[in-house]
This record gives sequence, C-alpha cells and structure tokens, in this order.
Amino acid sequence: MVIFMKGIHIGMQRRKTIQALLFISPWIIGFLLFFLYPIITSLRLSFGKLTNIVGLQTTWSGLENYLRAFTVDVEFIPLFLKQIQTTFLYTPLITVFSLILAILLNQKIKCKGLFRCVFFLPVLLGSGVVMMELEQTGMNTRSVLEAVNILLPSNVMNYLGAGLETVLNFLFYNISSILWKCGVQVILFLAGLQTISPSLYESAKCDAATGWEMFWFITLPMMAPIILLNVIYTLIDSFSDVNNQVMAYILRMKTEMDYAAAIGWIYFLFVFVVVILLYVIIGRRVYQEKGR
Repeated sequence: MVIFMKGIHIGMQRRKTIQALLFISPWIIGFLLFFLYPIITSLRLSFGKLTNIVGLQTTWSGLENYLRAFTVDVEFIPLFLKQIQTTFLYTPLITVFSLILAILLNQKIKCKGLFRCVFFLPVLLGSGVVMMELEQTGMNTRSVLEAVNILLPSNVMNYLGAGLETVLNFLFYNISSILWKCGVQVILFLAGLQTISPSLYESAKCDAATGWEMFWFITLPMMAPIILLNVIYTLIDSFSDVNNQVMAYILRMKTEMDYAAAIGWIYFLFVFVVVILLYVIIGRRVYQEKGR
C-alpha cells in the first residue's frame, strides 16, 4: 500500500512538472529564439576588441574591457554607486507603500474594483516613454515642493536633522514616481491577502487582539513569501528602469560595443548576486517561519 501510494505521489509530481514546463514553454521558446544569441554575442564582445562592425568581428582582449571599467573609466563607478543607493532606498519605500495600499483596497469599501483599476493603470499606461515625458514636464516638481513647504516648514526640517531631512526630501520629491511603480506589487499583495483565512482574524478578535497585533502576528507572517517576491521584483525593476543612469550610460557607449557589453555584464552580475543573496538570506528565513 505504501509503495502504491508512493507510486501515485511520483506520478503526480511528474504530471505537475510537465504542466509547469508546458505553462512556461512560450517563454522558453521566446528565450531560445530571441534572447540566447544576443546574450552569447554580448558575452563574446565583452572579452574582445571590435575590429569590424559588419558581422561583429572581434579579436580576443581578455579582461581588458572589464579592467577599464574599474581603473580607467571615471564615469561608470560613480553612476553605478548612485544607482545602487537609489535602488536600495526605493525598494523598501515601494514595498511598504504597496502593502499599505493593498491592505486598504482589501477592505470592504464601495467601488473597490475602481480603486484597484486606478492603482494598476500606471502599469498599463506608464511605459518608459510616457514616464520620461511626465518627469520632463515637471510631474514631481512644483506641487510637491509647495506641499513640502506647507507640511514641513524650515524650522521643523532643521530640528529633524540632516539625515532624516534627506530621507523626507527624497520621499516627497519622488512620491508620485513611487506610487506610479506600485501597481504590480499591489496586485500581488492583494492576491496574497485574499488567501489568508478570515477565521484567523475572527479567532484573534475573540482573544481581544488589536488591529496592530493581528497585522503583526497574522498578516505579516502569512504575507512573508509575497513580500520577498515583491522585494525581488522591485529590485530588478529598479535596476532595469528606463531612467536608470547606468543603463543610459551603456546606451551612450553604443559606439564602443565591446566596452558597452563588458559594463553591461558587470551590471548584470551585480544584480544577479544581489538577488541570489537576498533570496538565500531572507528566503530561507521566510520559509523556515512558514514551516513552523
């Protein structure tokens, strides 16, 4: 009987694997047809010196392009460090705002569907070109500056100190951009919130738990895997954003395709390592807590 049950279990696992492969097969086919060759070509360019743009003919130069990025190029490293700082500041803000918005939209309110559509519209309409045009026309400037002056007068800002003042200025000046990038995260958080059984909250209310206690001991632990997913998504989205200065610098280097390929691979490897470390360090703890 045990052997028979094990056989069924293996069969079900195999069937689920086949279903998963069929589900992602369009992406696999698209990757093999449209992405694999450019990736291999860029890797070849990064280790060579472009001699003829026709056919992308190169001569082997080893790590010369990579060493140039760290020892000769005076623009790449400052742009790289600035982008890291911006990303690590944006990611928690976007994640926290998305979770708050998702919790509010998950309540029993009128026109819930309309509000959800409003927060998801930027994902559909906010392509890179649209976002750049909005920022160039002053989406983040005058009205936000006036709001800062009203809410936080100069004497209050001086009292808060330079460090907190910098964070608040960044938050206010970029609030529209942060909210603009919350659409996907809000949808994922909403999906996660709707999987939490209402009976858990009802039991907590019977034990006289406060709203904060229910959030801290029920909502947050149950949402931990979705939080990890959103953090990783936000990191990757920020590192590949159209306004990313490193990406813009790589584009400016298009006349030196070999060097542009090298700094592109440096950037990719850094993002890859950050995502893997984040998943290993935080993900392990998340799933350990979930298994308890």
